[in-house]
Amino acid sequence: MRPANQRVYIGLLLFSSSLEDIKAVAEAVVLIRQEYRDIRFTLFVHNGIIRNRLLKPGGHFKLSVINDLPKFKELRNTTVINLSPALGNVERSEFKTVAVYEKIFDLLRDNSIELIDDSNRSKAFETSKRIIWTSVYNPCDGYGSSAEQTLIALDRHTNYDIVFKPHIEKGLELAQPESKHIYNKSKMFSMQRGVALDGHYIYNAQPHEQSLSHLYRGKTINFTVWESNKIPPKWPILMNKFTEVWTASEWGRQIMLKCGVKRDIHVCSFGVNEKIFKYRKQEEPSGKFRFLIFANSHWEQHRKNYPAALEGFRKAFGNNKNVELVCKITTSGGNIPKLPNNVKLINERMTTSDLVKLIHSCHCFIFPSRGEGFGLPPREAMCCGVPVIVTNTSALQDIAKEKFTWPVQPHGYVPARGYSRVYGKTSELGVFDEVRSSDIAEQMLAVYNNYSDAIERSLVARKFISENQTYEHTAKRIIELLER
Repeated sequence: MRPANQRVYIGLLLFSSSLEDIKAVAEAVVLIRQEYRDIRFTLFVHNGIIRNRLLKPGGHFKLSVINDLPKFKELRNTTVINLSPALGNVERSEFKTVAVYEKIFDLLRDNSIELIDDSNRSKAFETSKRIIWTSVYNPCDGYGSSAEQTLIALDRHTNYDIVFKPHIEKGLELAQPESKHIYNKSKMFSMQRGVALDGHYIYNAQPHEQSLSHLYRGKTINFTVWESNKIPPKWPILMNKFTEVWTASEWGRQIMLKCGVKRDIHVCSFGVNEKIFKYRKQEEPSGKFRFLIFANSHWEQHRKNYPAALEGFRKAFGNNKNVELVCKITTSGGNIPKLPNNVKLINERMTTSDLVKLIHSCHCFIFPSRGEGFGLPPREAMCCGVPVIVTNTSALQDIAKEKFTWPVQPHGYVPARGYSRVYGKTSELGVFDEVRSSDIAEQMLAVYNNYSDAIERSLVARKFISENQTYEHTAKRIIELLER
């Protein structure tokens, strides 16, 4: 066994001048140095990186340039690693750090170099209260919206430090100031301090082969959802690498158990921000009666089922000019049919405040989805006080109850189409529940012909959301699960 005071010398060769690659190497070095203090690194990089001052050692490694390589090779007891091949095989930038980290440890194992853990790091975690959260940062996306609001609630209502490490960034101009503050504050943990190892790691995304779960000392959680009755074939293997799995509904929990997830699976519901999706009591329509359907998808997205909403509307109201269907989509694509004059299409991204105005301008929200991992849009409409027609399927079963919505019962099944092939073949992804347009039409007429009853039912719906499914409830549940 190597003596505790014997140092290990490692030379890292990086021929890339990519800033992403440089940052990945620096973060990996900081991670390893935090955990194993007796390793000494010398990082050989392109001369321009040093000249442009894009990389700062911060005491974790020495810097040299490629031109000094012959001299460096003469150093004794130094293990040399060429990192360029490891980085070249990684397409997504957020996984470069772990690729470097694993490359270094693979080489140490190959050379039978035994590492001695710094026991002080283990003791430090006893008092650590930190959450490292990885997810998409996109307020217009389901995962992104729920992640943004959950982080804000955690920051407001708990005494945990929040470190936010997004792996996809889109639509940042629509992000709320509070989430931007958390994001900017989290950047302090990157180059100079590294990703904090002492903390609970929550990977709020679909599981990936190169998640960072094995780097952290706290609980490691894959917080994810799925929409069909079979999760992708690779998911159980990837999810079982975490210490726990969380999902947003009991239905989702049962699907994951049946598909081979062996870790403890806990239900942690997402929520709605009541201060944003403000309640406004509906009144009897004085002009056009407006139905609304919206989702973050294009027209032909198989799961969201816009065509069924259109067909149901046609069956119920035909060309009635006093009734209108508003269809909001957010991405181009799909063959949009010729729409009648009483159907309005909105094809754009909206700020959250504009979306709330749109919800308040309509009298009923329709959500004929074939499958959902949670289902934010109908809950947001419920919170606003708008009557909701929703499919009684998957995670929507929690709200598809006659006491506060108008459930559409599914009939039969359809293949779970519409997913990227990265998840597997369509035949491997199970089925969705099918929805009949005639049943949608029936519920649309029920709301239209009995709107006073719809108003009363929407009051019960809003109360349910307020008492059970806000982001304050989500934050409270997260801390409850972390401190079990």
